[in-house]
Amino acid sequence: MQEKLRTVVAASMVGNALVAALKILGGVLSGSLALLADGSDSVLNVASASVTYWALREASRGPDEEHPYGHARAEVYGSVVILLLMGITFSFVAFEALDKVSHGVHERVDPAGLVFAAASMA
Repeated sequence: MQEKLRTVVAASMVGNALVAALKILGGVLSGSLALLADGSDSVLNVASASVTYWALREASRGPDEEHPYGHARAEVYGSVVILLLMGITFSFVAFEALDKVSHGVHERVDPAGLVFAAASMA
């Protein structure tokens, strides 16, 4: 069961990495903060899946001399790391949005951004 979970998580990392690259490229080319934020969320998904992969691998290890009850706490540590990553990502998006609002920058809809958004949904 653990091996199947790790396979699914690995596939999730690859898929999210491709989607993240597409969204970020679209955000940079079109100047869309929404696409950049969505791309950041996809990067977070890749990082979270990486941490999950590590935590699943570590947690499946049996007891040893240093860990007589096993390594199950690795999942808890992984959850804390994912929480920190989410906080960092949210802070980046919030800072960018507040910076644009405070400087009176109006978000424009660029057709290139729409193409990238549609492609990432597909």
